[in-house]
Amino acid sequence: MENNLTAKSLLWDHLQLMAEKFPENPEVRFLKAKQLYQEYNYTESELVLSELLIKDADTLKRINVYEQAFEILLDIYLKEGNTKKALTYINSVPENLRSKDRFQVFLLEIYFQEGERDKANKVLTSLYRVESLSFFTLRNIYKILNQHSKDDLLHHLDFMGEKYPDNSEVAFIRGRYFYQNLKFELAIAELLKVVKNEDSIGEAKNILFPSFEYLFDIFVKEGKVNEASKVLKKIPESLKNSDKIKLLEAELLFIDNKISEGLKLIFTIRESSNDNYSTYRNIYKILNNNDLTTELNDHLEMMTDKFPRNAEVIFFKGRNHFKLGEYVKSLKLFSEIFTQSDNELKNLNLYEPTIEYLFEAYFRTSDLQKAKELLDQIPDNYRRKERFVLYESEILLQENEEEKAIKLLVELRENKDSDFNTYKNIYNVLTKYCKE
Repeated sequence: MENNLTAKSLLWDHLQLMAEKFPENPEVRFLKAKQLYQEYNYTESELVLSELLIKDADTLKRINVYEQAFEILLDIYLKEGNTKKALTYINSVPENLRSKDRFQVFLLEIYFQEGERDKANKVLTSLYRVESLSFFTLRNIYKILNQHSKDDLLHHLDFMGEKYPDNSEVAFIRGRYFYQNLKFELAIAELLKVVKNEDSIGEAKNILFPSFEYLFDIFVKEGKVNEASKVLKKIPESLKNSDKIKLLEAELLFIDNKISEGLKLIFTIRESSNDNYSTYRNIYKILNNNDLTTELNDHLEMMTDKFPRNAEVIFFKGRNHFKLGEYVKSLKLFSEIFTQSDNELKNLNLYEPTIEYLFEAYFRTSDLQKAKELLDQIPDNYRRKERFVLYESEILLQENEEEKAIKLLVELRENKDSDFNTYKNIYNVLTKYCKE
């Protein structure tokens, strides 16, 4: 056996060995399918799990992974955008399982992805009536609403706050929501609940440092540099030696226009990081936010050398080429990750941004045929989203399919979820076409 195995590669090697020695063992097959799922190999994982649930259901029940097998399969179908198959499958789940909260949450997401808002709301209402609704269920509902129904988010966050008033993670989720929506006073009040409750729970849940980070960024955005500096001083000693804290200190140097000192600090951090990806990623963000083009390009090349197959790095590089107007180079990189790493992109929440950059690059290079081919590759649950309906309308208008385009745009405008941005985007598409 090779001496340079990592724990992750050893795990996979061990699973392969188990599969060779016990090829018909259902538990081994389940463990391998679960690992394939975690490695984004959904196709093979789905095949194994589907067969196990048909042929070895009793064994799966005996080893207490029967429900988990169903959950993984449903999650695979949702991640692949195959909501019709997910709906068919959830209806095949035994009633005693289907009525459980977590399967109702799957049903909630299926209905949202299918555009069945009334049915989704009915499921959501029934979940809210469950007296023993767990924090984890509420957190999963939050994630779904955040993606599909942002108008319902605040009500849900209030519900979480009422049900779990002393839960640090609830305070963190609420604080993050207010931060993202620029409601800084409310964000500060919630985030302070987390940092004042400086216990093992906060660190174990990985919410303590992000809470300090959001507070730091709020004060920076408000121009309160002294307050931001005070936040750094309040960070517990157990966290102060981390690269993340040092990078926040570097950000303060950039704010004070001490560019050379800031660059010196982040490059020192990079050299001592033992090629930690998170550190490289955070340095990228700082260089990008400060428009340090030369240093950013050098850093991206370094990231590419050290993490050549990392989909996020390829995305960063493609975005950089796009910003520089190098659309052909950008297309090459985005096409590569879209065709080879789509599942990884979905887990990184970069799937939709990648598609958007591809569309924009095709339009800028006047490659309408490629834009049409891309549209055909997008799963229906994504294609129904506003951004992609607008792209489809733009393609139809450029092809002089005016009647079809108008129908799509009017339907989009009349959708009950449409807002000012929807109207503005429709206006922009029509304006662009009429000018041409």
